[in-house]
Amino acid sequence: MRAWKQLTSGKPTALKMLPGALAVAADLAALTGSDAATLSRSTLHLFWDLFDQWPQRSSVICADAELYETGMWGVERAAYRGVRTLRFKHYDPDSLAGVLSRSNLRRAPVVVADGFCPSCGRAAPIPAYLDLLKANKGWLVIDDTQALGILGQSPGREAPFGRGGGGTLRWCGVTGDRVVTISSLAKAFGVPVAVLSGPREFVERFNRLSRTRVHCSGISYVDLHAAEQALAFNELAGDRTRVYLAQLITRLQAKLAGSKVQIAGGFFPAQSLAGLPGLPAPEIHRRLESAGLQAVLLRDRGSGEPRVGILLTALHTPRDIDRLAAALLSAVQRGSGDGRT
Repeated sequence: MRAWKQLTSGKPTALKMLPGALAVAADLAALTGSDAATLSRSTLHLFWDLFDQWPQRSSVICADAELYETGMWGVERAAYRGVRTLRFKHYDPDSLAGVLSRSNLRRAPVVVADGFCPSCGRAAPIPAYLDLLKANKGWLVIDDTQALGILGQSPGREAPFGRGGGGTLRWCGVTGDRVVTISSLAKAFGVPVAVLSGPREFVERFNRLSRTRVHCSGISYVDLHAAEQALAFNELAGDRTRVYLAQLITRLQAKLAGSKVQIAGGFFPAQSLAGLPGLPAPEIHRRLESAGLQAVLLRDRGSGEPRVGILLTALHTPRDIDRLAAALLSAVQRGSGDGRT
């Protein structure tokens, strides 16, 4: 990383952009296939600003029923300001079509969804959403935090995640002048910086009207330089690293094949495991923890049931994967044998 002499500029972003911030934003725009981009401290800042700016009484916002909480906080902000908000079934274009047809649209609608859902292991049906919005000149807002740095263009046997790591739009092979993506670099790139990407005129207007750029601290020099480093690594070795990560996921699935341990998440590095008869998810989580393996106990956004989240990264080794698989199989075997609940 480049060195720094101070952590921040001491001024809000509206008054002073950090040197190099525009270059990083431009690199991220190119990576995601957008015209322009702007940086912020978090996706919460970006969603807050975006839906604070959306014209009151000028549109209806249709949110995916399982939209991640941060995006929903932005939608709720718009609802508080008087914008009509509706929900449609998770990744269901027919449900969205029904909601749009019943909405008596007079102005452009806005559809909000996650780009990739780790819970169901699917990417959003973005082409279908854009087809539905085309007639009404609507906008599509994608939270692409999970996919940025993982999914990319032209997926295939040699590159299961695709190439480049540009996110869901690259994965789906679509572009659009009425598509906005909001993503955190904290997942795949390990950097606490967020980015909003979209049409240049839209991004420029967003920056002019942003309240958080006036009233909140901007990103630090440390965060900016970390983002530079992450993007440089992605260009140099990102594709090779993603292939290795895919191999780790395949290894885990092979180790668990034919057992009672059924993990969800498909080919994605965020896997999850529901409870089993006589062995609920909290107990599985406790047993993994007692074996020295840190997992995440979470609640499924759709069903509300507890699940054990398993996050695989390129820092893990094949030995780590084997240890995890052995611990999961051991927990299930002991759970079915001792009758514990």
